[in-house]
Amino acid sequence: MNIQKALVLAAFSLVAMPMLLSGCQSKDDGLTNEQRQTKDRFSEIMERSKGDWNQLTDEDKKFLVNDLSNGNEQAAKTMFEIRASRGKSVPPGMSGPGPK
Repeated sequence: MNIQKALVLAAFSLVAMPMLLSGCQSKDDGLTNEQRQTKDRFSEIMERSKGDWNQLTDEDKKFLVNDLSNGNEQAAKTMFEIRASRGKSVPPGMSGPGPK
């Protein structure tokens, strides 16, 4: 993993992951209404696209890039791929040692 991707991943984890985690919401989950709406929209985008970046509409890409990633498309793709791989046993690119 290159250093740029590692930095993007670390920054994303620290800032965005708490609002992107799904699960039961209590009355006081610590999120603002705006954060909750953002999380819900992101979840809807993931469901509609089935985790495939190429299936995103232009509007969805614009939301992910501009609203969630401060205009950085690579950060948006990385965030999207992380969320798409959630629940799979082996994240993309982490399948273990290559051929001998």
